[in-house]
Amino acid sequence: MNISDIDKKLDYKCKFSYNVNISIGRLSEIYKNPITVFIKNDGKNHYIRAYVPKTDDKNIMEMMNFFDYDDFNNYYRIIQNMYSESQYKLIEELGNIRSVVFSETDLENGMLTVRFRFSSRYRKEITDILSKYMIRPNVINNIKITPSEGIKWLIGNKNKRTRLSVLSYDVPLSIHNNDYVSEFMMNHDSIAEVLDAYSVSNKFKMLVYTNDEMRESNDVHKIDDGIYEAFVENRMLQAVREAANDAGIFRDHLFIKVDKDSINLTVILSYYRIDEYLRILFSESYNLTGQNIVSIRYIGDYQDYVFDII
Repeated sequence: MNISDIDKKLDYKCKFSYNVNISIGRLSEIYKNPITVFIKNDGKNHYIRAYVPKTDDKNIMEMMNFFDYDDFNNYYRIIQNMYSESQYKLIEELGNIRSVVFSETDLENGMLTVRFRFSSRYRKEITDILSKYMIRPNVINNIKITPSEGIKWLIGNKNKRTRLSVLSYDVPLSIHNNDYVSEFMMNHDSIAEVLDAYSVSNKFKMLVYTNDEMRESNDVHKIDDGIYEAFVENRMLQAVREAANDAGIFRDHLFIKVDKDSINLTVILSYYRIDEYLRILFSESYNLTGQNIVSIRYIGDYQDYVFDII
């Protein structure tokens, strides 16, 4: 089973926007491409971390002078507080609905835009959450809920707006904790999609796609035909995840396959963050094992055919 086989397994998508009422929204009105953002909570405040790719546009650079920002090799980072707790809570509640996979969160034309895929079986739960916030003033607008064109179409469409890269690599299966999920995936035709934004303790939340039946437990729940929500532990993934989150590297998608000797991971992310992600990957490999355990299958720009060769 590969990515093409699960293209439309999550058969619905949702998009909505809200006005964040902060000055960086103005920057996104004149910037030609969407600006990737992370919505964070430090226990006291909700805030946005925005990552603006460097540009030669003089209008953009003049406006950057109005912000406090951190200067990195390929981008600027701007951090600003959010003044609406409701907007943060909305994202949090949606993330707790089974099958929800956030695709991207961007600043576009002065608005913060959220996109996610989900199973149509959970339309009512999604609607219930959106309705609570829709009746409140100045929380969300421009809601669209439609059948999904599929993972490949959505990735290709984003690649038209902002250039994406693909990294596919293998690590030894021996670094993974022996558990039912990895054993199942090793012995059955399956593929998993990691929900990078969410975890329980040190466990990852991911969706396992398979044509076979999985045994349900506290860590495995059937959410639709051929789709299971699972929680797993993996020290390598955890270390890379934490470092990438600290660096503000948004992973659009992360897919996992397992065979008898190795775990294959395919990650899709913005082209200007790929070098940073690779440094993190190799650094954590050496930190955990004292050597490089990563074997690269593919690094390059996203192309329509890429899922047929990895």
